[in-house]
Amino acid sequence: MNTMPAFNPELLADVGQLQMHKSAELRELGRLPYPMIRQCGEKGFRRVSWDEALDVIATRIRATTPDRLSFYITSRGTVNETYYAIQKAVRAMGTNNPHMAMILYQQIVF
Repeated sequence: MNTMPAFNPELLADVGQLQMHKSAELRELGRLPYPMIRQCGEKGFRRVSWDEALDVIATRIRATTPDRLSFYITSRGTVNETYYAIQKAVRAMGTNNPHMAMILYQQIVF
């Protein structure tokens, strides 16, 4: 679960404003409070309902072939069981491309 505070979604009204920020600065803004979408030609993102967001995703998954599907799942704030369930779902769709971003922590000995 992402425990970062939600950021002001108005920041996404014009993505051009965000291009000057570094990746770390963007992460520090917080998390999305709800689904948002940006269509081709639009200046920024706009809020959509969960139903609309899921409909868009499902439509696009159905419109392609399994060899063109890939999924990226971050390791922040989730447990191993989540990875197992996601891999099962992704493979049931016919693809073997669930990319799990495992953040490894190493001890540094001086």
